[in-house]
Amino acid sequence: MIKKTVIKMASVVLIAAAIFSGCGKNAKEQTEITKDSIAAKVNDVEITLEEASFYAYMEQANYEAYYVASGVEIDWSYETTDDDGNTVTIEDLVKEESMEIIYRQILFEDLAEEYGITLDEEDLEGVATDVSDFFTDSDDELLEKIGASKELVEKVYKSVALYKKVCEKILSDNPISVSYDDAKQAYCIVAVIDSEITSQEATAKKIVERMEGGETITYLADVYGLETSEGNIGKGDMDNALEDLCLSLSTGEFGYCEVDGYYYVVYCTNDYDEEATEYVYEDMVSEAEAAVITSMYEELLKDATIKEYADVLATITFSESIFTLEDVTEDTEE
Repeated sequence: MIKKTVIKMASVVLIAAAIFSGCGKNAKEQTEITKDSIAAKVNDVEITLEEASFYAYMEQANYEAYYVASGVEIDWSYETTDDDGNTVTIEDLVKEESMEIIYRQILFEDLAEEYGITLDEEDLEGVATDVSDFFTDSDDELLEKIGASKELVEKVYKSVALYKKVCEKILSDNPISVSYDDAKQAYCIVAVIDSEITSQEATAKKIVERMEGGETITYLADVYGLETSEGNIGKGDMDNALEDLCLSLSTGEFGYCEVDGYYYVVYCTNDYDEEATEYVYEDMVSEAEAAVITSMYEELLKDATIKEYADVLATITFSESIFTLEDVTEDTEE
């Protein structure tokens, strides 16, 4: 049963990126595969099966913990297509994602040397704390599954810490520009006049006229039997006349528009939702930063040689779930 929180280590610390699918896969003949077997190489840096397993099972745990909390269990054998149109399983995609995290860290370690970036005493103290917290806070089932040594976990957290410092350097050299105007979020109530209603435009005009007289949009929607929805809207959410209308209204204003045969009556509750705008702004900043980091990674890939040993990586499987709905049920019952 789950009694402790899974630490979202690498996948949370690292800036998100698209799943990597461009490396060559060369089989390696081995009579016996152990945790020290080489799973992949980035230039001259070897990645052991133990290290690859650690990252893969951390990703498995993160995905399962997230979806189980939402009441869904993942079928890792479910087939889909990758960016190249190949048929792959969800397990394959997540394993590739976990390997890309390792590749990024290794290639960025080369940049750290170029930039003269190292881990100082404060960084190492943070790593020590992270390692201690990892073993203290991680679920027992996860620890048993990954079977990672303390030495490996320390290596991973040092790599993550160095990766973060390199990212900070890259972003300081390539400042992004995101405006709060682009992130602006309005909060509106919208009543929909669908094609089943005769004289749609006349109905919209009549509703607006009655709103000018002081009646509310929610009351009038009930009178005319219209469906309503409400929420935040910002630039690019719909890219049509409805979006334009919502963002053009000031607080307390209203109006109507037509989109694809439907008429919409809009009332603006708040023309600048500060909390929602801040949330969207931070998300836009994160996306912009991720794009800068990904661009640098793609440049490094052009000169990198990556080999994956399929027979070794094939021993990493998600056939046994780390977290299940049963775990959540048992935990709730306690």
